[in-house]
Amino acid sequence: MAEGVLNHHENWDGSGYPKGLKGEEIPKLARIIRVAETFDAMTNSLKVNSIGKEEALQIIKEKSGIIFDPEVVDIFLDLML
Repeated sequence: MAEGVLNHHENWDGSGYPKGLKGEEIPKLARIIRVAETFDAMTNSLKVNSIGKEEALQIIKEKSGIIFDPEVVDIFLDLML
């Protein structure tokens, strides 16, 4: 669990932090947290700059393979649509 939390700011393309992990090097739990946390941050109604569900899902889809694990994104989109 700790590895998932520690590495949830790693990006699929290797541009994240804290370790610069890429692709499958990133623990699966961290890849799942990354998508879920991003969606929550974008759609949280307590934030002044929140956006709608559809727009947030589109942004996540556009960043699939760059920031997010494409497999995780596909599953997330299936669950959210």
